[in-house]
Amino acid sequence: MLKIILFILDKMSQEFKKAILDWNNIQQKIKEANEQIAPFQRKIKGYKERANDIETKILDYMKQNRMDKSKLEIGDVVITMGESKRTESVNREYLLQKAKDYFKDDKQAEKFVNFVYETRQQTINNCLKRREIKAKK
Repeated sequence: MLKIILFILDKMSQEFKKAILDWNNIQQKIKEANEQIAPFQRKIKGYKERANDIETKILDYMKQNRMDKSKLEIGDVVITMGESKRTESVNREYLLQKAKDYFKDDKQAEKFVNFVYETRQQTINNCLKRREIKAKK
């Protein structure tokens, strides 16, 4: 397969050939690095899951005992209870339901949502894709 690719590349400029070969080598290195870090990523995921379970218990305790303003000091670390705010994502169904509530007219709401979706700006980017061809058995 590499011979075929090199034959095709022979018809192209040296700079282009070098760029393709360099890009392919980098992609292979990325794949190998991802394979090497996969066990660590699984380990980190496990740690995060355990930490989240424990955090839930700690937060429940702090809420029940009105410790939401407390500062817990552990050596040179201070732990406090904070808040994070997450906003629901906006999708077509959500937008349509809210438009129906606002307009009180299903057809008008549908027309508005279609207008919003049809007039959204789209960006199309080109990219190279790499896949390995499996050897036939």
